[in-house]
Amino acid sequence: MANLLIFKEFVNVFRSYVAKHGFPDNVVYPFCGPDKSPSVVFPKDAVLYLDNDPDIVKSLVDLGLEARCVDVENIDQMGADLLILFSPPSLDLAAVLSRIKAYHVICDNSEGTAYRLHRIYARERKKFQLLEVLDEESLAADTCPDLFRKEGFYLFHNLSAEPADLVRSP
Repeated sequence: MANLLIFKEFVNVFRSYVAKHGFPDNVVYPFCGPDKSPSVVFPKDAVLYLDNDPDIVKSLVDLGLEARCVDVENIDQMGADLLILFSPPSLDLAAVLSRIKAYHVICDNSEGTAYRLHRIYARERKKFQLLEVLDEESLAADTCPDLFRKEGFYLFHNLSAEPADLVRSP
């Protein structure tokens, strides 16, 4: 059985999100690892944890959380009001985002995720926009990729998606 963790800084980011945007109906957290931080802020039945480690998934399920053991890069299409991408492995980010259609994306930049998300969508002229930096320690950022810092948490908005259009796949 995997030891699950709660990260205070993640909980603070989620609380900041809720204070500004309200509670999302569904949250998808791929590459969650042993992190159960979203369960502190969001209702249990609103969060879907995705990971490829069966021990982690079993531990999450044993706590009454919804979790699936999957290869995130090859999942069926689904929607999310909020997609969490904290320290995802090096992957084809565009492929993941084409499979998980998200209204909002919260990510960090520890693996260059925020920078890559900005670059992919700027280059392909998609309607993804950096809305805000969600933690007080980070510099205020605009859409200039030079301002993405490793320790920041960033909120992106998909202008081509509406929350009501998004449903979690069964």
